[in-house]
Amino acid sequence: MPLKNTIYITLGIFFIITAVVGIILPLLPTTPFLLLSAWFFANSSEKFHNWLINHKLFGSYIRNYNENHGMILKHKIISLVTLHLGIGYTIFFALSKVNPYKLAWIRLVLITILIMVTIHILKLKLIRTES
Repeated sequence: MPLKNTIYITLGIFFIITAVVGIILPLLPTTPFLLLSAWFFANSSEKFHNWLINHKLFGSYIRNYNENHGMILKHKIISLVTLHLGIGYTIFFALSKVNPYKLAWIRLVLITILIMVTIHILKLKLIRTES
């Protein structure tokens, strides 16, 4: 196996693990890491790529995003709710121990991320049925 494939498979596995952690931690997104993993697997291992895009839990996210360039309504709602709750919690409660001079910048960055990701999710095509 070429070194490039080994590196790509390793990165694909790393991003799958990161995506799974993102299911539990609200500030860590899941879908971008799944898409990264799918890209690395598509460019290194047909076996791993097929496993991921046909996975019971993750497959529909990747297929809908790649093939239909969109999300089903349920996934949009879950994504937006967890995004807003996670970042909202962080902005108002989790940053209480941060230096006040840094706090404004951190909040500004988080609010910017919140706005940009919300716009991206809302702009994605709404898919009527799960593929």
